[in-house]
Amino acid sequence: MRPFLAPISFTTSNEQPKGKDGAALASARRLYGTGREKSRLGVSKARKYCRRPSRSFRKSNLGRSCNSRKNSLGRSRTMLRNSPVTARVFIAMPITALDERTALVLIDLQHGILNLPIVHERRALLDNARRLVDAFHEHRLPVFFLRVNNLYATRVDEPPPAMPRSPEFDRFTDDLQPAGEDVVITKHSWDAFYGTDLDVFLRRGRITQIAFAGIAASRGVESSARSAQVRGYNLAFAADAISDIHQASYDHSVRVIYPRIGQVDSTQAIVAALP
Repeated sequence: MRPFLAPISFTTSNEQPKGKDGAALASARRLYGTGREKSRLGVSKARKYCRRPSRSFRKSNLGRSCNSRKNSLGRSRTMLRNSPVTARVFIAMPITALDERTALVLIDLQHGILNLPIVHERRALLDNARRLVDAFHEHRLPVFFLRVNNLYATRVDEPPPAMPRSPEFDRFTDDLQPAGEDVVITKHSWDAFYGTDLDVFLRRGRITQIAFAGIAASRGVESSARSAQVRGYNLAFAADAISDIHQASYDHSVRVIYPRIGQVDSTQAIVAALP
């Protein structure tokens, strides 16, 4: 197994890099030896991977520190791979802060969508969404309830699951009803911004950040978040208040997409970070 060593970039095998790169390379050579070079897909620069440290170095304090860090990273990755798949697992980085003017946007937490076979427990999902709503109300921050009805029909290879239409389809659950000051918006696509006045409400309220929760992670939430990001809003995602009908879709959105356009954390952390 390759030891845990940070790669050091350099120019060519005959040139010595200068500045900080040169100092780092010289230090690594003193500790580990000259190592070997690997090219990277024809790119002019290559990567330097030093060979295994000597026994005396591995027994030194610095060597034990490097080995401990390598082992802890390995344990973390193994735990993530082997742990049960729940919304709480996939938190990329702790949330750093929420803007003073942050709004909560709940996506499609309505009877017709909650009756779909989502991969997380409905009761826990609604409880976390309720905690978010109560916290935003307490801090006098706006809450937006988005619901979907009459989706635009297009030809697709994989049609959405059958959703029997009824008067209850777009009604919010009794446990999560909008308050008098909350804004309810009906959309007709996955995207909460397309064809709605959501952006107008947010601009009028001088909102600079949006916290997202709802269903589905890879559809309504992700589509709306992408639209919000290109409009310049900071984003936060309550991972344990979001679900999907496909586990793989949820995993990809929460682990890959969301960290690239915002910050992912738990309901508890987002509530604690409210200004």
